[in-house]
Amino acid sequence: MNMFQADPQYGQALALLQSGQFKQSAEVFHRLNAVRANNADCLAGEAMAISRAGGRQNKRFQAEAVRLMKLAVSHAPGRSELHQNLGVCLEMYGDYTGAMEQYSEAVGLQPNNIAALVMLAVVSELVHDLDRAKDAVERVLAIDPKIPDARILRVQFEDREGSGDHAAHRAELEDVLSGSIDVRSRVSAEFMLGVVLGKLGEHESGFDAYARSNKAMGEVEPVPQKQRDEYIRKVNAIRDDLTPERLARWGEETYDDGLPAPALLVGFPRSGTTMTERILDAHDGVFTTEERPYFDVCTREMAQMMGDGANSEAVVLDKLTREQVLHLRQVYWKAVTTENGEVWKEKLLLDKLPLRIVRLGMVNRLFPEARVLVALRDPRDVCLSAFVQRFAINTAMSFFQDLHETARMYNAVMGLWLAVREHVTVACKEIRYEDTVEDFEGAARGMLDFLGLDWTDEVLRFHEKQRSSGVVTPSYLAVTKPVNRGAMGRWKRVENRLAPIFPVLQPYIDAFGYGED
Repeated sequence: MNMFQADPQYGQALALLQSGQFKQSAEVFHRLNAVRANNADCLAGEAMAISRAGGRQNKRFQAEAVRLMKLAVSHAPGRSELHQNLGVCLEMYGDYTGAMEQYSEAVGLQPNNIAALVMLAVVSELVHDLDRAKDAVERVLAIDPKIPDARILRVQFEDREGSGDHAAHRAELEDVLSGSIDVRSRVSAEFMLGVVLGKLGEHESGFDAYARSNKAMGEVEPVPQKQRDEYIRKVNAIRDDLTPERLARWGEETYDDGLPAPALLVGFPRSGTTMTERILDAHDGVFTTEERPYFDVCTREMAQMMGDGANSEAVVLDKLTREQVLHLRQVYWKAVTTENGEVWKEKLLLDKLPLRIVRLGMVNRLFPEARVLVALRDPRDVCLSAFVQRFAINTAMSFFQDLHETARMYNAVMGLWLAVREHVTVACKEIRYEDTVEDFEGAARGMLDFLGLDWTDEVLRFHEKQRSSGVVTPSYLAVTKPVNRGAMGRWKRVENRLAPIFPVLQPYIDAFGYGED
């Protein structure tokens, strides 16, 4: 008799997990674990339910899922599927190296574990171990040459290496798509078809493939429209409440607590922030943090201090006392130190998170002495690039599954920047992606001067340093090469597809100086 038959509650919890009711499943599994101590299946079930309920962004949930899954493995170390599930939890937590080790362990215990081999291939590429990734794919295809995910990944890896034939890749992907495949596989196959069609010069057909991939992704990880509407409402509320008078008043404050101010790198996603970060990271006087939520820690602390969730962030910031601001400055640097040690005491901290551009009011309030680099790029190229990328889905990234929603988000976010850029008192410098491409050294010197740093020729070789680091953003391949013009003006290739959003983007095309093609 298996556990499903022996305990109806286990069957209920499992059914809830399989139907996507993750919170309810976790609750039932938790009750089971209270009476079935050290049962590997119950521990694993609760871990997977918590992991899925929390999403990739909730590190507290993911840490608990990892803890439970490790406990499950400790009670049944010889079970391949438990190591596989621990790999999933570690991957959700962001520990790609740990996930790779667990998938390898799962395969070692069960060499024909196709799911673990596919997962091993995916995460190996994420950490740029392409040899291991390719080996895992070939092992899958040796078991069954018709496995869709392995066929898609083989095309993906060959494309990344610049090997194989684009026409052959197209035929392979179209053959995969003509069969019966699940929605997740369809997401990947359509995405890669978009890549391949672009390289064949069939840009509009490629755009259509990306659109189909995005639509399928919306089925895999749906985000309710009301969540996107609420996101826009909050951005607009912040914009409206960041009045010139408030910003000026905050800028008059000075703090003698001995703490430095971070430098920030912000902008709309796909505006060149990763490239800029890598350029500056090549300077030995800079310490960069890629997309870490240090100001979010301050937001949570502020909510506990103020308990004023009904008002916009700008209104709550305005109510802070001097003592509370001093405390929040300490909270910020404590969060940085917890992850990175005290390296920021010796180097300039560059806090990079593109969408923190909507939180410049908080930066202005807590660190009026900060310096902020604002990345700009042709709005048409930005929206196109965001639409044709694969992101880990949260509310903000879900906008990019639809072209009109992409433009809507751009309008809200960059509209906020236009509204406050003449009034924020923190020092801000706009950096245009196109200027960096056209005059790399001149742009790099301008950024370093703004940040108060001396010139070093190391920044000219930023791409060499990048090859050995662990960047996992969609920009990885671009920033492992010297700066080039290849990504400029791509919108012109699919102008007809983008035309419906041009009226929304036109004010920004004009305001940022992209009116002349």
